[in-house]
Amino acid sequence: MIVPVVAPIRLLLVEDSPLVRQGIRAALADAIDAAQLAIVAEAATSAAAIVAARELRPDVVLLDLRLPDASGVQTCRTIRAELPRTRVVVLTSAIDDHLAYETVAAGAHGFLTKDIDPERLLEAIRAAHAGRPVVSQRFAEKVVRQIQRHAPESPALSPQEQRVMARVVVGLTNKEIAQELGLSENTVKNYLGNVFEKLGVKRRTQAVALYLERTSGKI
Repeated sequence: MIVPVVAPIRLLLVEDSPLVRQGIRAALADAIDAAQLAIVAEAATSAAAIVAARELRPDVVLLDLRLPDASGVQTCRTIRAELPRTRVVVLTSAIDDHLAYETVAAGAHGFLTKDIDPERLLEAIRAAHAGRPVVSQRFAEKVVRQIQRHAPESPALSPQEQRVMARVVVGLTNKEIAQELGLSENTVKNYLGNVFEKLGVKRRTQAVALYLERTSGKI
């Protein structure tokens, strides 16, 4: 029996602090030793990160939001625009509601704080690589608050449709939305059907993109 060889996840580490970079490498050491993960490059600035991403086309970028030469949000936006298959996971110490929203709007697939434990960090990188959103509850709440403050007016969404859509934006499943809002999954599905019709889209990803576009113009 031939066992397929699974290529390691290729990671670009973007962090301006050498001490923090060392800590992240140590946290991921077991996965690196087991050839499950490979740090293909490290960068301490936005400019260096963008160059490395263009040249190496990593699977995942682990990105600090506070860089010395540019914002991590803009760095994320540039990488995602040029390399749509590359996933970006933000790793930072603190964030406010507006910055949380801007990070999602820039195309980040995940958001983590630097107090995360090593096992959870590796799980997050794997999830992002597989295309699954990685969002801490604290971060999700910040994005939801910001979206609900600036929900698009046209086409008009009902308050409940806005609440559902805000949670779709941060990557919650229908089941998770139902649990959080005290609804049935079928009810959530019906609300989303109404939202899709009002936005003139057929897919979840299209709805998220259009909803963010319309919301961001109001912030």
